Amino acid sequence: MNDRGRLQSTMASLQCQTSSDFEWVVVDGGSSDGSRELVTNAVTAFDSQGVSVNNIFESDDGLYDAMNKGVRAAKGGYVMLLNAGDTLSNPCVLAHAIEEVIAGGTPEMAFFGATAHYPGELKVCLPAKECWPAVRHSLPASHQATWFKRLTHLKVSYDPRYKVSADYYVVATIATSGSSTGSYNLNLVDLDKSEVSVSYRNPLTHLRDCARIQRSVLRLNIGYVVVSLLNRAAKKAFWIFAARSSLRWIPRKLLIMRDAWITRDR
Repeated sequence: MNDRGRLQSTMASLQCQTSSDFEWVVVDGGSSDGSRELVTNAVTAFDSQGVSVNNIFESDDGLYDAMNKGVRAAKGGYVMLLNAGDTLSNPCVLAHAIEEVIAGGTPEMAFFGATAHYPGELKVCLPAKECWPAVRHSLPASHQATWFKRLTHLKVSYDPRYKVSADYYVVATIATSGSSTGSYNLNLVDLDKSEVSVSYRNPLTHLRDCARIQRSVLRLNIGYVVVSLLNRAAKKAFWIFAARSSLRWIPRKLLIMRDAWITRDR
């Protein structure tokens, strides 16, 4: 809501796709900055490309309520959810992702890579992991780079009990149901990290929610959950440093060292 500039970037990345095999569902909880007009005016251009646009302009109860509305309104075989400012990585990437998913047997959940762009030209690659065992600790891929079969997702909504980790709840619940999954070596999305995410604005709530999901959904023992919580807390502290311009050299240096180690290890 009220993020017209970043929404325009997302829209532009959709308009330039070589594939038109998608629909765009826009959920706006009440913008007053011209976002609604931006989307409405773009409908004709999308129609000319063979892409339908479904606008939902109504109040909601927060991010996850808006995401549930988007999933319910979608009509395609798969759904993916982008925040304003997130963009598809290149004009051909959607077509390539569709090919990969079909070749992989159309799993219930498909995980792709993403690149997070932080202020100060700090860029972090987030490759997709295999669902198991990654989901025991965290999301196998960024939620924006995850595809869900729509009918599967309709059975598992974003639960408002989890204030900042409902995306982890959805993935964990679907994964434990025995649904098929696939992980692909394709960078699908560029994530705009110019603003601090909800989980980083509420670190304690995020840590608590994840621990609850690990216990109640994944049925992990308390020892594993404690170790996972400490690891997650350390990573969160690292990225809090990354958000501070005066200290950004620390994560930049560590990332360079990490990338060098990974390259050597291969």
